[in-house]
Amino acid sequence: MKQFEHGADSERIKAKYRIERLLDYSANINIFTPSGVAERLNEIRPQELAVYPDIAYTALRQKLSKKYAVDAERIIVGNGSTEIMFLLTRLGEVARVGAIQPTFAEYHRACRVSGKEAVSFYYDKEFKIDLDRIDLDRVDLLFVCNPNNPSGSSNDLSELIRRAQQKNVLVAVDETFMDFVGDSSRSAMRYLDRCDNLIVIKALTKFYALTGVRLGYAFSSERFIAKLWAIKEPWTVNAFAERLVDVIFDEQFEKRSVAFYREEIAWMKEELDKLEGLFVYPSESNFFLIRLPERWTAERFKERLILDHEILIRDCSNFDGLDAHHIRVNIKERSSNERLIEAIRKEVYNG
Repeated sequence: MKQFEHGADSERIKAKYRIERLLDYSANINIFTPSGVAERLNEIRPQELAVYPDIAYTALRQKLSKKYAVDAERIIVGNGSTEIMFLLTRLGEVARVGAIQPTFAEYHRACRVSGKEAVSFYYDKEFKIDLDRIDLDRVDLLFVCNPNNPSGSSNDLSELIRRAQQKNVLVAVDETFMDFVGDSSRSAMRYLDRCDNLIVIKALTKFYALTGVRLGYAFSSERFIAKLWAIKEPWTVNAFAERLVDVIFDEQFEKRSVAFYREEIAWMKEELDKLEGLFVYPSESNFFLIRLPERWTAERFKERLILDHEILIRDCSNFDGLDAHHIRVNIKERSSNERLIEAIRKEVYNG
Protein backbone atom coordinates (compact mmCIF):
# COMPACT_ATOMS: atom_id res chain seq x y z
CA MET A 1 0.00 0.00 0.00
CA LYS A 2 2.92 2.39 0.55
CA GLN A 3 3.08 3.08 -3.19
CA PHE A 4 -0.30 4.84 -2.96
CA GLU A 5 0.18 6.60 0.38
CA HIS A 6 -0.11 10.38 0.39
CA GLY A 7 0.64 13.26 2.73
CA ALA A 8 -1.89 14.90 5.07
CA ASP A 9 -2.09 11.90 7.42
CA SER A 10 -1.50 13.95 10.56
CA GLU A 11 -4.31 12.38 12.63
CA ARG A 12 -2.95 8.89 12.07
CA ILE A 13 0.56 10.05 12.93
CA LYS A 14 -0.58 11.76 16.14
CA ALA A 15 -2.32 8.58 17.23
CA LYS A 16 0.65 6.38 16.32
CA TYR A 17 3.20 8.48 18.23
CA ARG A 18 0.77 9.60 20.96
CA ILE A 19 1.35 13.29 20.48
CA GLU A 20 -1.27 16.02 20.62
CA ARG A 21 0.18 18.70 18.36
CA LEU A 22 1.77 18.38 14.97
CA LEU A 23 2.86 21.01 12.47
CA ASP A 24 1.87 19.46 9.15
CA TYR A 25 4.31 20.09 6.31
CA SER A 26 3.19 17.02 4.37
CA ALA A 27 0.13 18.51 2.62
CA ASN A 28 0.84 21.00 -0.18
CA ILE A 29 -2.20 23.25 0.31
CA ASN A 30 -2.46 27.05 0.28
CA ILE A 31 -2.27 28.54 3.78
CA PHE A 32 -4.87 31.15 2.76
CA THR A 33 -8.58 30.54 2.17
CA PRO A 34 -10.84 32.77 0.03
CA SER A 35 -12.88 35.19 2.10
CA GLY A 36 -16.61 34.62 2.26
CA VAL A 37 -16.43 30.82 2.46
CA ALA A 38 -17.84 30.51 5.99
CA GLU A 39 -20.57 33.05 5.30
CA ARG A 40 -21.65 31.31 2.13
CA LEU A 41 -21.82 27.92 3.88
CA ASN A 42 -23.97 29.45 6.60
CA GLU A 43 -26.40 30.67 3.95
CA ILE A 44 -27.24 27.14 2.83
CA ARG A 45 -30.67 26.17 4.14
CA PRO A 46 -31.44 22.61 5.33
CA GLN A 47 -34.18 22.21 2.71
CA GLU A 48 -31.57 22.75 -0.03
CA LEU A 49 -29.79 19.62 1.17
CA ALA A 50 -32.94 17.52 0.92
CA VAL A 51 -32.94 17.49 -2.89
CA TYR A 52 -30.59 15.97 -5.44
CA PRO A 53 -28.16 18.31 -7.17
CA ASP A 54 -28.82 19.04 -10.83
CA ILE A 55 -27.48 15.89 -12.50
CA ALA A 56 -25.87 18.00 -15.26
CA TYR A 57 -24.56 20.70 -12.86
CA THR A 58 -25.71 23.33 -15.36
CA ALA A 59 -25.38 26.35 -13.06
CA LEU A 60 -22.02 25.19 -11.73
CA ARG A 61 -20.61 24.69 -15.22
CA GLN A 62 -21.89 28.10 -16.27
CA LYS A 63 -20.01 29.69 -13.38
CA LEU A 64 -16.85 27.86 -14.38
CA SER A 65 -17.48 28.87 -17.99
CA LYS A 66 -17.53 32.52 -16.98
CA LYS A 67 -14.36 32.20 -14.89
CA TYR A 68 -12.30 30.42 -17.56
CA ALA A 69 -13.96 31.75 -20.74
CA VAL A 70 -14.70 28.24 -22.00
CA ASP A 71 -18.12 27.12 -23.22
CA ALA A 72 -20.03 25.16 -20.56
CA GLU A 73 -20.49 22.20 -22.92
CA ARG A 74 -16.71 21.78 -22.85
CA ILE A 75 -16.59 21.39 -19.06
CA ILE A 76 -17.08 18.36 -16.83
CA VAL A 77 -17.12 18.44 -13.02
CA GLY A 78 -16.21 15.69 -10.60
CA ASN A 79 -15.69 14.71 -6.99
CA GLY A 80 -12.21 16.18 -6.96
CA SER A 81 -9.79 15.97 -9.86
CA THR A 82 -9.20 12.31 -9.04
CA GLU A 83 -12.68 11.31 -10.20
CA ILE A 84 -11.92 12.78 -13.61
CA MET A 85 -8.57 10.95 -13.74
CA PHE A 86 -10.32 7.66 -12.98
CA LEU A 87 -12.98 8.42 -15.62
CA LEU A 88 -10.31 8.91 -18.28
CA THR A 89 -8.80 5.48 -17.67
CA ARG A 90 -12.24 3.86 -18.03
CA LEU A 91 -12.67 5.02 -21.63
CA GLY A 92 -13.00 2.13 -24.06
CA GLU A 93 -10.40 3.49 -26.47
CA VAL A 94 -7.80 3.73 -23.69
CA ALA A 95 -5.81 0.53 -23.13
CA ARG A 96 -2.36 1.85 -22.20
CA VAL A 97 -1.90 4.74 -19.77
CA GLY A 98 1.35 6.66 -19.53
CA ALA A 99 2.65 8.98 -16.81
CA ILE A 100 5.90 10.94 -16.59
CA GLN A 101 7.57 9.92 -13.34
CA PRO A 102 8.08 10.77 -10.53
CA THR A 103 4.54 12.10 -10.24
CA PHE A 104 1.13 11.73 -8.60
CA ALA A 105 0.54 8.02 -7.95
CA GLU A 106 -3.21 8.11 -8.59
CA TYR A 107 -2.72 8.31 -12.37
CA HIS A 108 -1.43 4.77 -12.50
CA ARG A 109 -3.61 3.58 -9.64
CA ALA A 110 -6.63 4.65 -11.69
CA CYS A 111 -5.18 2.79 -14.63
CA ARG A 112 -4.74 -0.44 -12.66
CA VAL A 113 -8.19 -0.21 -11.08
CA SER A 114 -9.59 0.04 -14.62
CA GLY A 115 -7.61 -2.98 -15.75
CA LYS A 116 -5.43 -0.97 -18.15
CA GLU A 117 -1.69 -1.23 -18.80
CA ALA A 118 0.49 1.28 -16.94
CA VAL A 119 3.47 2.73 -18.81
CA SER A 120 6.11 4.88 -17.12
CA PHE A 121 8.32 7.51 -18.70
CA TYR A 122 10.78 9.63 -16.72
CA TYR A 123 11.86 13.24 -16.37
CA ASP A 124 15.54 14.02 -16.64
CA LYS A 125 17.54 14.84 -13.50
CA GLU A 126 16.31 18.45 -13.56
CA PHE A 127 12.67 17.38 -13.97
CA LYS A 128 12.56 18.54 -17.56
CA ILE A 129 10.68 16.62 -20.23
CA ASP A 130 13.02 14.97 -22.72
CA LEU A 131 10.83 14.14 -25.70
CA ASP A 132 13.30 11.51 -26.85
CA ARG A 133 12.45 9.55 -23.70
CA ILE A 134 8.71 9.53 -24.36
CA ASP A 135 7.56 6.94 -26.88
CA LEU A 136 4.00 8.01 -27.67
CA ASP A 137 3.46 4.84 -29.71
CA ARG A 138 3.31 2.94 -26.41
CA VAL A 139 0.30 4.77 -24.94
CA ASP A 140 -3.25 5.86 -25.69
CA LEU A 141 -3.44 8.33 -22.79
CA LEU A 142 -0.62 10.31 -21.20
CA PHE A 143 -0.93 12.09 -17.85
CA VAL A 144 1.30 15.13 -17.26
CA CYS A 145 1.27 17.00 -13.95
CA ASN A 146 2.26 20.62 -14.62
CA PRO A 147 3.65 21.99 -12.32
CA ASN A 148 4.65 18.56 -11.25
CA ASN A 149 4.11 16.90 -7.89
CA PRO A 150 6.49 16.21 -6.12
CA SER A 151 9.07 18.47 -7.83
CA GLY A 152 7.10 21.74 -8.03
CA SER A 153 8.62 22.49 -11.44
CA SER A 154 6.79 23.08 -14.71
CA ASN A 155 7.48 22.39 -18.38
CA ASP A 156 6.53 23.92 -21.72
CA LEU A 157 4.18 21.28 -23.12
CA SER A 158 3.60 22.74 -26.58
CA GLU A 159 5.79 20.29 -28.49
CA LEU A 160 4.61 17.29 -26.50
CA ILE A 161 0.97 18.17 -27.18
CA ARG A 162 1.73 18.73 -30.88
CA ARG A 163 3.41 15.33 -31.23
CA ALA A 164 0.61 13.62 -29.33
CA GLN A 165 -1.92 15.22 -31.68
CA GLN A 166 -0.08 13.67 -34.63
CA LYS A 167 -0.12 10.25 -32.93
CA ASN A 168 -3.78 10.54 -31.83
CA VAL A 169 -2.71 10.18 -28.20
CA LEU A 170 -4.85 11.82 -25.53
CA VAL A 171 -2.91 14.16 -23.21
CA ALA A 172 -4.38 14.89 -19.77
CA VAL A 173 -2.66 17.89 -18.20
CA ASP A 174 -3.18 18.08 -14.45
CA GLU A 175 -2.92 21.77 -13.54
CA THR A 176 -3.83 21.44 -9.87
CA PHE A 177 -0.82 23.60 -8.96
CA MET A 178 -0.77 25.97 -11.95
CA ASP A 179 -2.48 28.83 -10.08
CA PHE A 180 0.56 29.16 -7.79
CA VAL A 181 2.65 30.11 -10.83
CA GLY A 182 0.51 33.20 -11.36
CA ASP A 183 0.88 33.30 -15.14
CA SER A 184 -2.12 32.15 -17.17
CA SER A 185 -0.02 32.08 -20.35
CA ARG A 186 1.80 29.05 -18.93
CA SER A 187 -1.40 27.02 -18.84
CA ALA A 188 -2.25 24.38 -21.44
CA MET A 189 -5.69 25.98 -21.66
CA ARG A 190 -4.37 28.08 -24.55
CA TYR A 191 -4.12 24.95 -26.73
CA LEU A 192 -7.71 23.77 -26.24
CA ASP A 193 -9.18 25.40 -29.33
CA ARG A 194 -6.72 23.78 -31.72
CA CYS A 195 -6.11 20.38 -30.06
CA ASP A 196 -8.91 17.83 -29.88
CA ASN A 197 -6.67 15.35 -28.02
CA LEU A 198 -6.19 17.57 -24.95
CA ILE A 199 -7.96 17.67 -21.60
CA VAL A 200 -6.92 20.14 -18.87
CA ILE A 201 -7.77 19.23 -15.28
CA LYS A 202 -8.12 21.69 -12.40
CA ALA A 203 -9.48 21.60 -8.84
CA LEU A 204 -10.28 23.66 -5.75
CA THR A 205 -8.03 21.42 -3.67
CA LYS A 206 -4.62 23.10 -3.51
CA PHE A 207 -4.71 26.77 -4.48
CA TYR A 208 -8.16 27.49 -3.07
CA ALA A 209 -7.53 25.33 0.03
CA LEU A 210 -10.91 23.60 -0.20
CA THR A 211 -9.76 20.00 -0.19
CA GLY A 212 -12.80 18.78 1.72
CA VAL A 213 -15.24 20.27 -0.78
CA ARG A 214 -14.07 17.73 -3.39
CA LEU A 215 -14.62 19.70 -6.56
CA GLY A 216 -12.54 19.09 -9.64
CA TYR A 217 -13.27 20.10 -13.22
CA ALA A 218 -11.82 19.61 -16.66
CA PHE A 219 -11.91 21.25 -20.08
CA SER A 220 -11.73 19.64 -23.50
CA SER A 221 -13.63 19.49 -26.78
CA GLU A 222 -17.41 19.21 -26.57
CA ARG A 223 -17.24 15.79 -28.23
CA PHE A 224 -14.73 14.41 -25.75
CA ILE A 225 -16.45 15.88 -22.68
CA ALA A 226 -19.67 14.17 -23.83
CA LYS A 227 -17.82 10.83 -23.78
CA LEU A 228 -16.86 11.39 -20.16
CA TRP A 229 -20.40 12.37 -19.14
CA ALA A 230 -21.62 9.12 -20.67
CA ILE A 231 -19.57 6.99 -18.23
CA LYS A 232 -19.72 9.27 -15.19
CA GLU A 233 -21.62 8.29 -12.05
CA PRO A 234 -24.51 10.67 -11.24
CA TRP A 235 -24.56 13.21 -8.39
CA THR A 236 -20.91 12.99 -7.37
CA VAL A 237 -20.61 16.75 -6.71
CA ASN A 238 -22.46 18.12 -3.69
CA ALA A 239 -24.48 21.28 -3.12
CA PHE A 240 -21.71 22.96 -1.11
CA ALA A 241 -19.35 23.01 -4.10
CA GLU A 242 -21.80 24.85 -6.33
CA ARG A 243 -22.52 27.51 -3.73
CA LEU A 244 -18.86 28.12 -2.89
CA VAL A 245 -17.87 28.74 -6.49
CA ASP A 246 -19.76 32.04 -6.19
CA VAL A 247 -17.22 33.43 -3.71
CA ILE A 248 -13.87 31.67 -4.14
CA PHE A 249 -12.74 33.11 -7.48
CA ASP A 250 -11.66 36.31 -5.82
CA GLU A 251 -9.01 38.25 -7.76
CA GLN A 252 -7.67 39.86 -4.57
CA PHE A 253 -7.23 36.44 -2.93
CA GLU A 254 -5.52 35.08 -6.03
CA LYS A 255 -3.06 37.98 -6.27
CA ARG A 256 -2.30 37.85 -2.55
CA SER A 257 -1.57 34.12 -2.69
CA VAL A 258 0.67 34.35 -5.75
CA ALA A 259 2.63 37.28 -4.30
CA PHE A 260 3.10 35.54 -0.96
CA TYR A 261 4.33 32.28 -2.45
CA ARG A 262 6.59 33.96 -4.96
CA GLU A 263 8.39 35.75 -2.12
CA GLU A 264 8.40 32.80 0.26
CA ILE A 265 9.62 30.33 -2.38
CA ALA A 266 12.66 32.54 -3.03
CA TRP A 267 13.39 33.07 0.67
CA MET A 268 12.93 29.43 1.65
CA LYS A 269 15.03 28.13 -1.25
CA GLU A 270 17.87 30.44 -0.22
CA GLU A 271 17.67 29.33 3.41
CA LEU A 272 17.46 25.62 2.60
CA ASP A 273 20.40 25.90 0.21
CA LYS A 274 22.53 27.05 3.14
CA LEU A 275 22.18 23.63 4.77
CA GLU A 276 25.12 21.59 3.53
CA GLY A 277 24.34 18.09 2.38
CA LEU A 278 20.85 18.83 1.12
CA PHE A 279 19.85 19.16 -2.52
CA VAL A 280 16.80 21.39 -2.92
CA TYR A 281 15.08 21.17 -6.30
CA PRO A 282 13.86 24.45 -7.84
CA SER A 283 10.12 24.92 -7.43
CA GLU A 284 7.41 27.18 -8.84
CA SER A 285 4.72 25.88 -6.53
CA ASN A 286 3.98 25.86 -2.80
CA PHE A 287 6.36 23.04 -1.85
CA PHE A 288 9.93 21.81 -2.23
CA LEU A 289 11.38 18.41 -3.08
CA ILE A 290 14.58 17.80 -1.11
CA ARG A 291 17.21 15.06 -1.30
CA LEU A 292 18.75 14.25 2.06
CA PRO A 293 22.36 13.27 2.71
CA GLU A 294 23.07 9.58 2.10
CA ARG A 295 23.21 8.79 5.82
CA TRP A 296 19.55 9.75 6.17
CA THR A 297 16.60 7.83 4.77
CA ALA A 298 13.37 9.75 4.33
CA GLU A 299 11.56 7.34 6.65
CA ARG A 300 14.03 7.83 9.52
CA PHE A 301 14.26 11.59 8.98
CA LYS A 302 10.48 11.91 9.02
CA GLU A 303 10.32 10.05 12.31
CA ARG A 304 13.04 12.22 13.88
CA LEU A 305 11.17 15.41 12.95
CA ILE A 306 7.97 13.99 14.45
CA LEU A 307 9.54 12.86 17.72
CA ASP A 308 12.01 15.71 18.25
CA HIS A 309 10.14 18.67 16.73
CA GLU A 310 6.47 17.68 16.29
CA ILE A 311 6.74 18.39 12.56
CA LEU A 312 5.33 16.13 9.84
CA ILE A 313 6.93 16.01 6.38
CA ARG A 314 6.23 13.89 3.29
CA ASP A 315 8.36 10.79 2.83
CA CYS A 316 8.76 10.63 -0.98
CA SER A 317 10.47 7.25 -1.19
CA ASN A 318 7.27 5.72 -2.62
CA PHE A 319 7.36 7.90 -5.75
CA ASP A 320 8.41 5.96 -8.84
CA GLY A 321 11.79 7.37 -9.85
CA LEU A 322 12.83 8.70 -6.43
CA ASP A 323 14.99 6.85 -3.91
CA ALA A 324 14.85 6.45 -0.14
CA HIS A 325 16.46 9.85 0.50
CA HIS A 326 13.77 12.21 -0.86
CA ILE A 327 11.32 14.27 1.18
CA ARG A 328 8.80 16.99 0.34
CA VAL A 329 7.87 19.99 2.47
CA ASN A 330 5.20 22.56 1.78
CA ILE A 331 5.47 26.29 2.44
CA LYS A 332 3.71 28.01 5.32
CA GLU A 333 3.97 31.42 6.99
CA ARG A 334 7.50 32.69 7.78
CA SER A 335 7.56 31.80 11.49
CA SER A 336 6.62 28.17 10.80
CA ASN A 337 9.08 27.97 7.92
CA GLU A 338 11.85 29.19 10.22
CA ARG A 339 10.89 26.49 12.71
CA LEU A 340 11.02 23.84 9.98
CA ILE A 341 14.39 24.96 8.67
CA GLU A 342 15.87 25.03 12.17
CA ALA A 343 14.54 21.50 12.81
CA ILE A 344 16.05 20.23 9.55
CA ARG A 345 19.36 21.93 10.37
CA LYS A 346 19.57 20.31 13.81
CA GLU A 347 18.80 16.82 12.50
CA VAL A 348 21.03 17.02 9.43
CA TYR A 349 24.04 18.29 11.38
CA ASN A 350 23.52 16.30 14.59
CA GLY A 351 22.01 13.09 13.29
